[in-house]
Amino acid sequence: MRHPPVIKPVTVRILLSLAITHNWSLQHLDVNNAFLNGILEEDIYMSQPLGFENSNKQLVCKLHKAIYGLKQAPRAWFDKPKATLLQYNFRSSRCDTSLFIYTESSTVIYMLVYVDDITVTGNNPNFIKSWLLNLILSFL
Repeated sequence: MRHPPVIKPVTVRILLSLAITHNWSLQHLDVNNAFLNGILEEDIYMSQPLGFENSNKQLVCKLHKAIYGLKQAPRAWFDKPKATLLQYNFRSSRCDTSLFIYTESSTVIYMLVYVDDITVTGNNPNFIKSWLLNLILSFL
């Protein structure tokens, strides 16, 4: 099983230092019900939940999406924003795979994704605002 990336403390410090040094704003998102948006890559079955039992106790539920508490949930969720970011020309840092960097013309954006938290900063606030809206819509 692949594990979700863990943010390195030095990455957080560098991101905050960049924002302060360049007087960039910081945006923070906490994605509600993030794990419920993760698509599972493997077959996972669970017992019938209380209140939804079928008379045949041998039946089980096959999960199509991740749920909280499932050990695959963090990775399943992380794969979704990662795929979207890579599709829109962000690249993943080689030093910390939870840091995504966008550079085009004079625009620079840094986005840190950790579990259901996203922190973003950069030199173009209008681009960041429109990009975050696109990112949120891609999760729906």
